[in-house]
Amino acid sequence: DADLHKFRPGTLLSPEWFVQNLSSGLGVIVPYAIAGLATRKALTSVGTRFEANSALGKLCNSKSAAMILGATVYDGLRKPGEDQSRLGNAFGATVGFSFFEYANHRTAKLTGAQFLLSRMLIGSVGAMSQHSVSHVIATGHMPKGEHLLNAALSGSMMNVVLPKVSDKLHDWTT
Repeated sequence: DADLHKFRPGTLLSPEWFVQNLSSGLGVIVPYAIAGLATRKALTSVGTRFEANSALGKLCNSKSAAMILGATVYDGLRKPGEDQSRLGNAFGATVGFSFFEYANHRTAKLTGAQFLLSRMLIGSVGAMSQHSVSHVIATGHMPKGEHLLNAALSGSMMNVVLPKVSDKLHDWTT
């Protein structure tokens, strides 16, 4: 039966909705981590041509710049979904990941529950910004509130896990 395997979004705030959106946040971790790693390796290679303390040298050796650029390239190249465009996805990723990197850096010294809650909040705000920018560029209007809630929950999960996965992946390949 074809309907048995058809995706059915969970009702807003239902247990299914939470599982689907948390899973969505986990599902994007590997592609973003790989994109960030590949970009980091490429930038580091280019960066060897510049003095380490020069502006270009610092940019090429920046983990944050690599994650932002990697996410921008990945989202700009992937097949757009409904109400998306490659340009919107790329700009959205630039905005969202810039916020993730900046805010994560500013809160890096927090510990315990404060750290976890800050990462979740940063992920929510960054993902809603990313989704909004992408949607506005593709359609000319803001996304529905329910779609922003989906992005917020997925982003909260992603921003808790992605930085650690990205760091571990980098460590394993160096």
